[in-house]
Amino acid sequence: MLCSNHSMHRAIPLLLLLLTACASTKPAPVADVAIELDRGRPLIPLRINGSAPLPFLLDTASQTPNLRGAADPASFHFKIIGIANVGGAGSGKRKQAKLAGNVEISIGTATFMLAELVVPDRPAPPEPPLSTFGVIGKPLFDRYVVEIDWTARRVRLYEPDTFRPPHDAAALPLTFDDAGLPYVTASLTIAEGAFPVSLSLDTGANLALGLDVGSDPRITPPVAAAQTTLGHGVQGALRGTVGRVRRLRLGDHDLMDIETDFAAAGSPFVGTPGSHGLIGAEILQRFRVTLDVPNGRVFLAR
Repeated sequence: MLCSNHSMHRAIPLLLLLLTACASTKPAPVADVAIELDRGRPLIPLRINGSAPLPFLLDTASQTPNLRGAADPASFHFKIIGIANVGGAGSGKRKQAKLAGNVEISIGTATFMLAELVVPDRPAPPEPPLSTFGVIGKPLFDRYVVEIDWTARRVRLYEPDTFRPPHDAAALPLTFDDAGLPYVTASLTIAEGAFPVSLSLDTGANLALGLDVGSDPRITPPVAAAQTTLGHGVQGALRGTVGRVRRLRLGDHDLMDIETDFAAAGSPFVGTPGSHGLIGAEILQRFRVTLDVPNGRVFLAR
């Protein structure tokens, strides 16, 4: 077919416009689900082996998913494959629990298999104020790019191979501990003088900022502050003091005058060598957080 130069000149801008539109179109998520919030912590509807949706805590700092709540473990027809030593924040001893294998998990229209799920021996009371039936973290973040939109109360899952970064947020690089859990490097100013800190991203922590005293000589609790119980982790009570830090800088975002929990040296929030504490849901909910663990980055958009 023959085309005049005039027709070709008109067609080229149209072609460029179509190509630009295609390149900028954000792929549809493989799942887009409504969430509930428990003191800022996201609860995601999750189905286990074809069950009805159950609210699970979406926890970026959780390694092995676990079942809690009042559901009868026998109703899910689990295949028990072993015993797990369960640990976490706190100063107590690690606990043992059963491990189920080859568990089908569905979130909205997304379905994948869990190699392991920690299950209780018997039903337990759900965690107040909402009925939280369990915790899921690392396997989900390893499988998908996960966007947590606290304002819209939505979680969206994307395939890593087709995901395109949000246009309104810059990437922060992630580092990972030996368990494969994500950390970011931030700039911290407690009173005077900024210094770098490595902080766990912890959507399961209902606090703003938690710092481990003893992880760096510059991390010190407020003068004359009384020690108290900051909370309870898997391994028992977390002891420490409450104060404020002057500034936390995350990429291009400055957060000022932050209430901070200072965990005592023998009762750390994290305790991983080289880490200094955690960023909890009270800070993370100020952003639309997109965790791209497969590509080692996180996006924070306001």
